[in-house]
Amino acid sequence: INYQIPDAGRVKIVLYNVLGQEVRTLVDQSMEAGFHNVVWDGADEYGRRVASGLYVYRMTANNFNHIRKMMLLK
Repeated sequence: INYQIPDAGRVKIVLYNVLGQEVRTLVDQSMEAGFHNVVWDGADEYGRRVASGLYVYRMTANNFNHIRKMMLLK
C-alpha cells in the first residue's frame, strides 16, 4: 500500500474483512510528511494466514480519512 501524507503526524492503517471485522493493524505510529508504503503479508494479528478474498483498509492521518478495497490472491 503506497501512501503520502502532507504533514507529519500520527498515521493508522487498519485492515478489515468484508464482514467489518478487524483483521490487522498495519501502521499505527507518528510519521514524517512524504511518501511511504507498507506491505501486508496476508496474515492477521496473530500471524495466521487469512483466506483469499476482498479486504478493506482504512487510513487515518490527522484529519484525513480514506477507505479503499483490495483483493488478496494466493
